[in-house]
Amino acid sequence: MEEYAMKFHEKEDIFLEFRVPKRTQAKADDLRFELRRDQNQLNQSVAQSKRRQVHVEVREEENDQRMQLIHAESNFNFLNMHLSTHFRDHIYQFGNILMYSMEFRELVHKEQMKDGWRRSNKIDVARQILNSYGQQHAIRMRLVNIEFLCNAGVQLAAIVLDYLEKTRISQQLPSSRRGLKWC
Repeated sequence: MEEYAMKFHEKEDIFLEFRVPKRTQAKADDLRFELRRDQNQLNQSVAQSKRRQVHVEVREEENDQRMQLIHAESNFNFLNMHLSTHFRDHIYQFGNILMYSMEFRELVHKEQMKDGWRRSNKIDVARQILNSYGQQHAIRMRLVNIEFLCNAGVQLAAIVLDYLEKTRISQQLPSSRRGLKWC
């Protein structure tokens, strides 16, 4: 892996123009503006037949100076390229990388935080998100208890069984659409 990283660092200059900081981009834009202003002044003193040639030369000079500025001030140091060199050691030391996955945390964030945010009125949001999640959890627990009682043979009212059937259908939806049907 380190060998691949070294090969990449030898060729990384190719990618520098795609990772230009905003400050460097602003300098390159200023440089381009100055060169084009100079070109316009030059075009007034040059004969019509030579304007195209001067335009091409100025364009090439503009591109060369821009690339020199980008190569001088840009860098390709970002964390992910360096982290990949440590994967082998971490697997030996800590085990499978998948057990440290963020997928579960991201799913929880979506289902609890984002859905709660959408349901809130955006005033005292934290309390409303917690209340929303607490209500959903309480309803799910009640439905699990009712389903357990049904399976245990306890006689329940027909309206409760109908409601339980409705919620079973809504729980079979994909996780992004899962929820309770409010009657």
